[in-house]
Amino acid sequence: MAVYQKRPGTTGLSGQLYETRLISLFYLRALHDDTIEEFQIGANVYDTGRFDDICLKAKIKECGKPVAMFIQVKHRFDETRAVVMLNDLFENFKSYLKIRQKFDPDDKDSFFSGRFEDTDCLFVIYTNARIGLTTTSEASVGSLIGTGGTVSQLCNQEEHVKLLCGASIKEDMIHLADCIARCINGEIHAAMPLSSETVLRYHVILAQRVVDVSDIQPDGYRVASFRDDFFDANEEYLTIFKHALINELAKKRKIDPHDLEQLLYTFSAEPTDIVKLSKLIGTAVTVTHRNGQLRLEIANEQNITNKYILIMTRMCVSLSTIEKAVDLAAREILTNLSFKVPAEFGNKDLTLRGSDKVIERKIHSLVMKIQDLLEDHKLINMDPIVTVDDSLVKGFLIRSGVAGAIGNIFVLDDDPKLMKITDNCEQLGPMAKKLYLKLHNVVPNLLEYKFYFKVYAFPKLSIDYNSHDSVVKDYLNRLLFLQNQANVDSLEQILKKEIGHYQVYQSNYFQASSDAILSKYHDKVQKWWMQSGAARYLTREPNNIFQKSISSIIKDPQTSEMHALCMIKIKQYKYKFNEDAVRSLNLKHHLTTIVTAEDTTLTVIKVMQHLNNKEHVVLDVSYIANLQPDERYTLRKELIKNDDKIVILICNDLQQCEDDKQQEKKDIIEIVTVRHKNNIIVTNRTSDKILKNYFPKADKIVHDKRLCLLDVCADSQERILGTATATFPGVDLKLGVLLKGWPMPCSR
Repeated sequence: MAVYQKRPGTTGLSGQLYETRLISLFYLRALHDDTIEEFQIGANVYDTGRFDDICLKAKIKECGKPVAMFIQVKHRFDETRAVVMLNDLFENFKSYLKIRQKFDPDDKDSFFSGRFEDTDCLFVIYTNARIGLTTTSEASVGSLIGTGGTVSQLCNQEEHVKLLCGASIKEDMIHLADCIARCINGEIHAAMPLSSETVLRYHVILAQRVVDVSDIQPDGYRVASFRDDFFDANEEYLTIFKHALINELAKKRKIDPHDLEQLLYTFSAEPTDIVKLSKLIGTAVTVTHRNGQLRLEIANEQNITNKYILIMTRMCVSLSTIEKAVDLAAREILTNLSFKVPAEFGNKDLTLRGSDKVIERKIHSLVMKIQDLLEDHKLINMDPIVTVDDSLVKGFLIRSGVAGAIGNIFVLDDDPKLMKITDNCEQLGPMAKKLYLKLHNVVPNLLEYKFYFKVYAFPKLSIDYNSHDSVVKDYLNRLLFLQNQANVDSLEQILKKEIGHYQVYQSNYFQASSDAILSKYHDKVQKWWMQSGAARYLTREPNNIFQKSISSIIKDPQTSEMHALCMIKIKQYKYKFNEDAVRSLNLKHHLTTIVTAEDTTLTVIKVMQHLNNKEHVVLDVSYIANLQPDERYTLRKELIKNDDKIVILICNDLQQCEDDKQQEKKDIIEIVTVRHKNNIIVTNRTSDKILKNYFPKADKIVHDKRLCLLDVCADSQERILGTATATFPGVDLKLGVLLKGWPMPCSR
């Protein structure tokens, strides 16, 4: 059975319902779709970033590649609110990169086993609202996940490519700076690892433009120290890297609080003093790049009095002053600093390990692979530009393969997108030189070729959009927006309709209703959704969740139908209580407890939250009263047979029953409570004497006093304030308008 790691579900109630109902629908459709050979559905899949809500992989008949959809679910109570803005695109892009990296032929998780290129991966933003971006309705996802609305992709892709490439490079520079700072600060105890994808991509550029790299030391590492010309670097992305590195390293600088106060005082009087500002970086301020502008921000408010926080936030410091101060701080901090790097760092030479014979064999293998690559290209193309992508054998691209030749044998071409073979053999290291000469012998026209390395996790020789554009374009081509889809309420109706369409499940005397099946089925999906740690994918296994739901209903048809009737009313509320309100009931298992309340439906919701994943059934005495005698008899038998199941029994109007001397209702209550355990009776307020009369074997009586607005969670408060109205003579006002600005500790 396929198992995966998941994080716990953390969304609010409306978001949880939306996700679980969508999963219920997709799973139902996949089970009954004859074109799908096999499938897996996961929820809250670990380490997939923002696209973890629903992950669905399917093998379609007559399709070469399996399809995998990574779905980010966005439910909006206010459907006019847009869900995706430009600043979300980059966060989603980072999630796309995470997912790319999870695919591996050796991965034990069957969902991610294999190469990313061998799976048709789609990244979906799924919402009942509109998308806050300009899109075009030209995409298709088939009938598996659509519920109306439109399926679209971004317009003006080139504009978004430029935006995402810039944001991605900036993120890389900050991550790179953080990695080097941790190395220098001793947080990384060996050498800076090339296992970090960001370091792998930029280590050759670092060795060419940021640090000088020593020969291999006796311990097997090299030592990197900062180059003098780096301090004056003013190229956009290297400057971002420099500022981020100084911010991180400057945090370690110690300064006496009195001296810091004096420094702030003198700088505030003369905000052009570069020397003073350079000493404040890290101790009082940080340098940030925001919206293309260089700014100063307060670094640590604990070290600064409110007076100077106010002064610094209002102070206008020129861009030139900030740049010069950072350069000065860089010289002060980085000069004479060094850190260990692995032997492969900077690709000063090919790094091949083993005996002379083993190294000779590896060089010969690389020569043959490059020769085959060029010959294959020549057969197909007359164009001298050779494209190298992830489809090549992994061993060919790793650090001991072609990746180790970037920056020595392969150098930057005049076109920054391309690389070429160096024409300066004498500057190569011994191993690189040996490979170069052997390659020249078998490919005499080697210098005529240009190379386009379309591989994301691969060393680069320039920091520009070209190093990101292919992967950004791939992301945008796979990104789909499903907007104006069914909302959480409409989904329930769609599920009922489709369950009714597929439903052929009945016993000799009973056919299950769509309501009963949906109640049982969705309950099981919710319990599966709430799991954390290791979980099973939903698949077409013989005894799957849907089949179990049907079997459970046929086993106890009367109980299931009565429960479904109760749930129709309860589900209309869509409220969730906070933990304090739930704990206030002080319920204990294996006891018959009576809970009295002003509103029994709300209290039942609270009791159900308390039970969480425990198997339970909700029954209402007034519904049971409408059953025929033989049906009540069947219900009694089912309850006795399942005496371990918790029953929540709703008993309203007991006072009236007592006054009318209704023996019938007592008999009905006895049908349920005959089991003598695991009963939670919820009733509206009445005297303890009447309660004892109806429930003589009850262990305790609890009064539910926590049913006010502050007792429900934030998204439930939002829903109540958005829908409830207060009626005055001649006018109705939304409750949210009346309570605007009212402090609610639970609210967001």
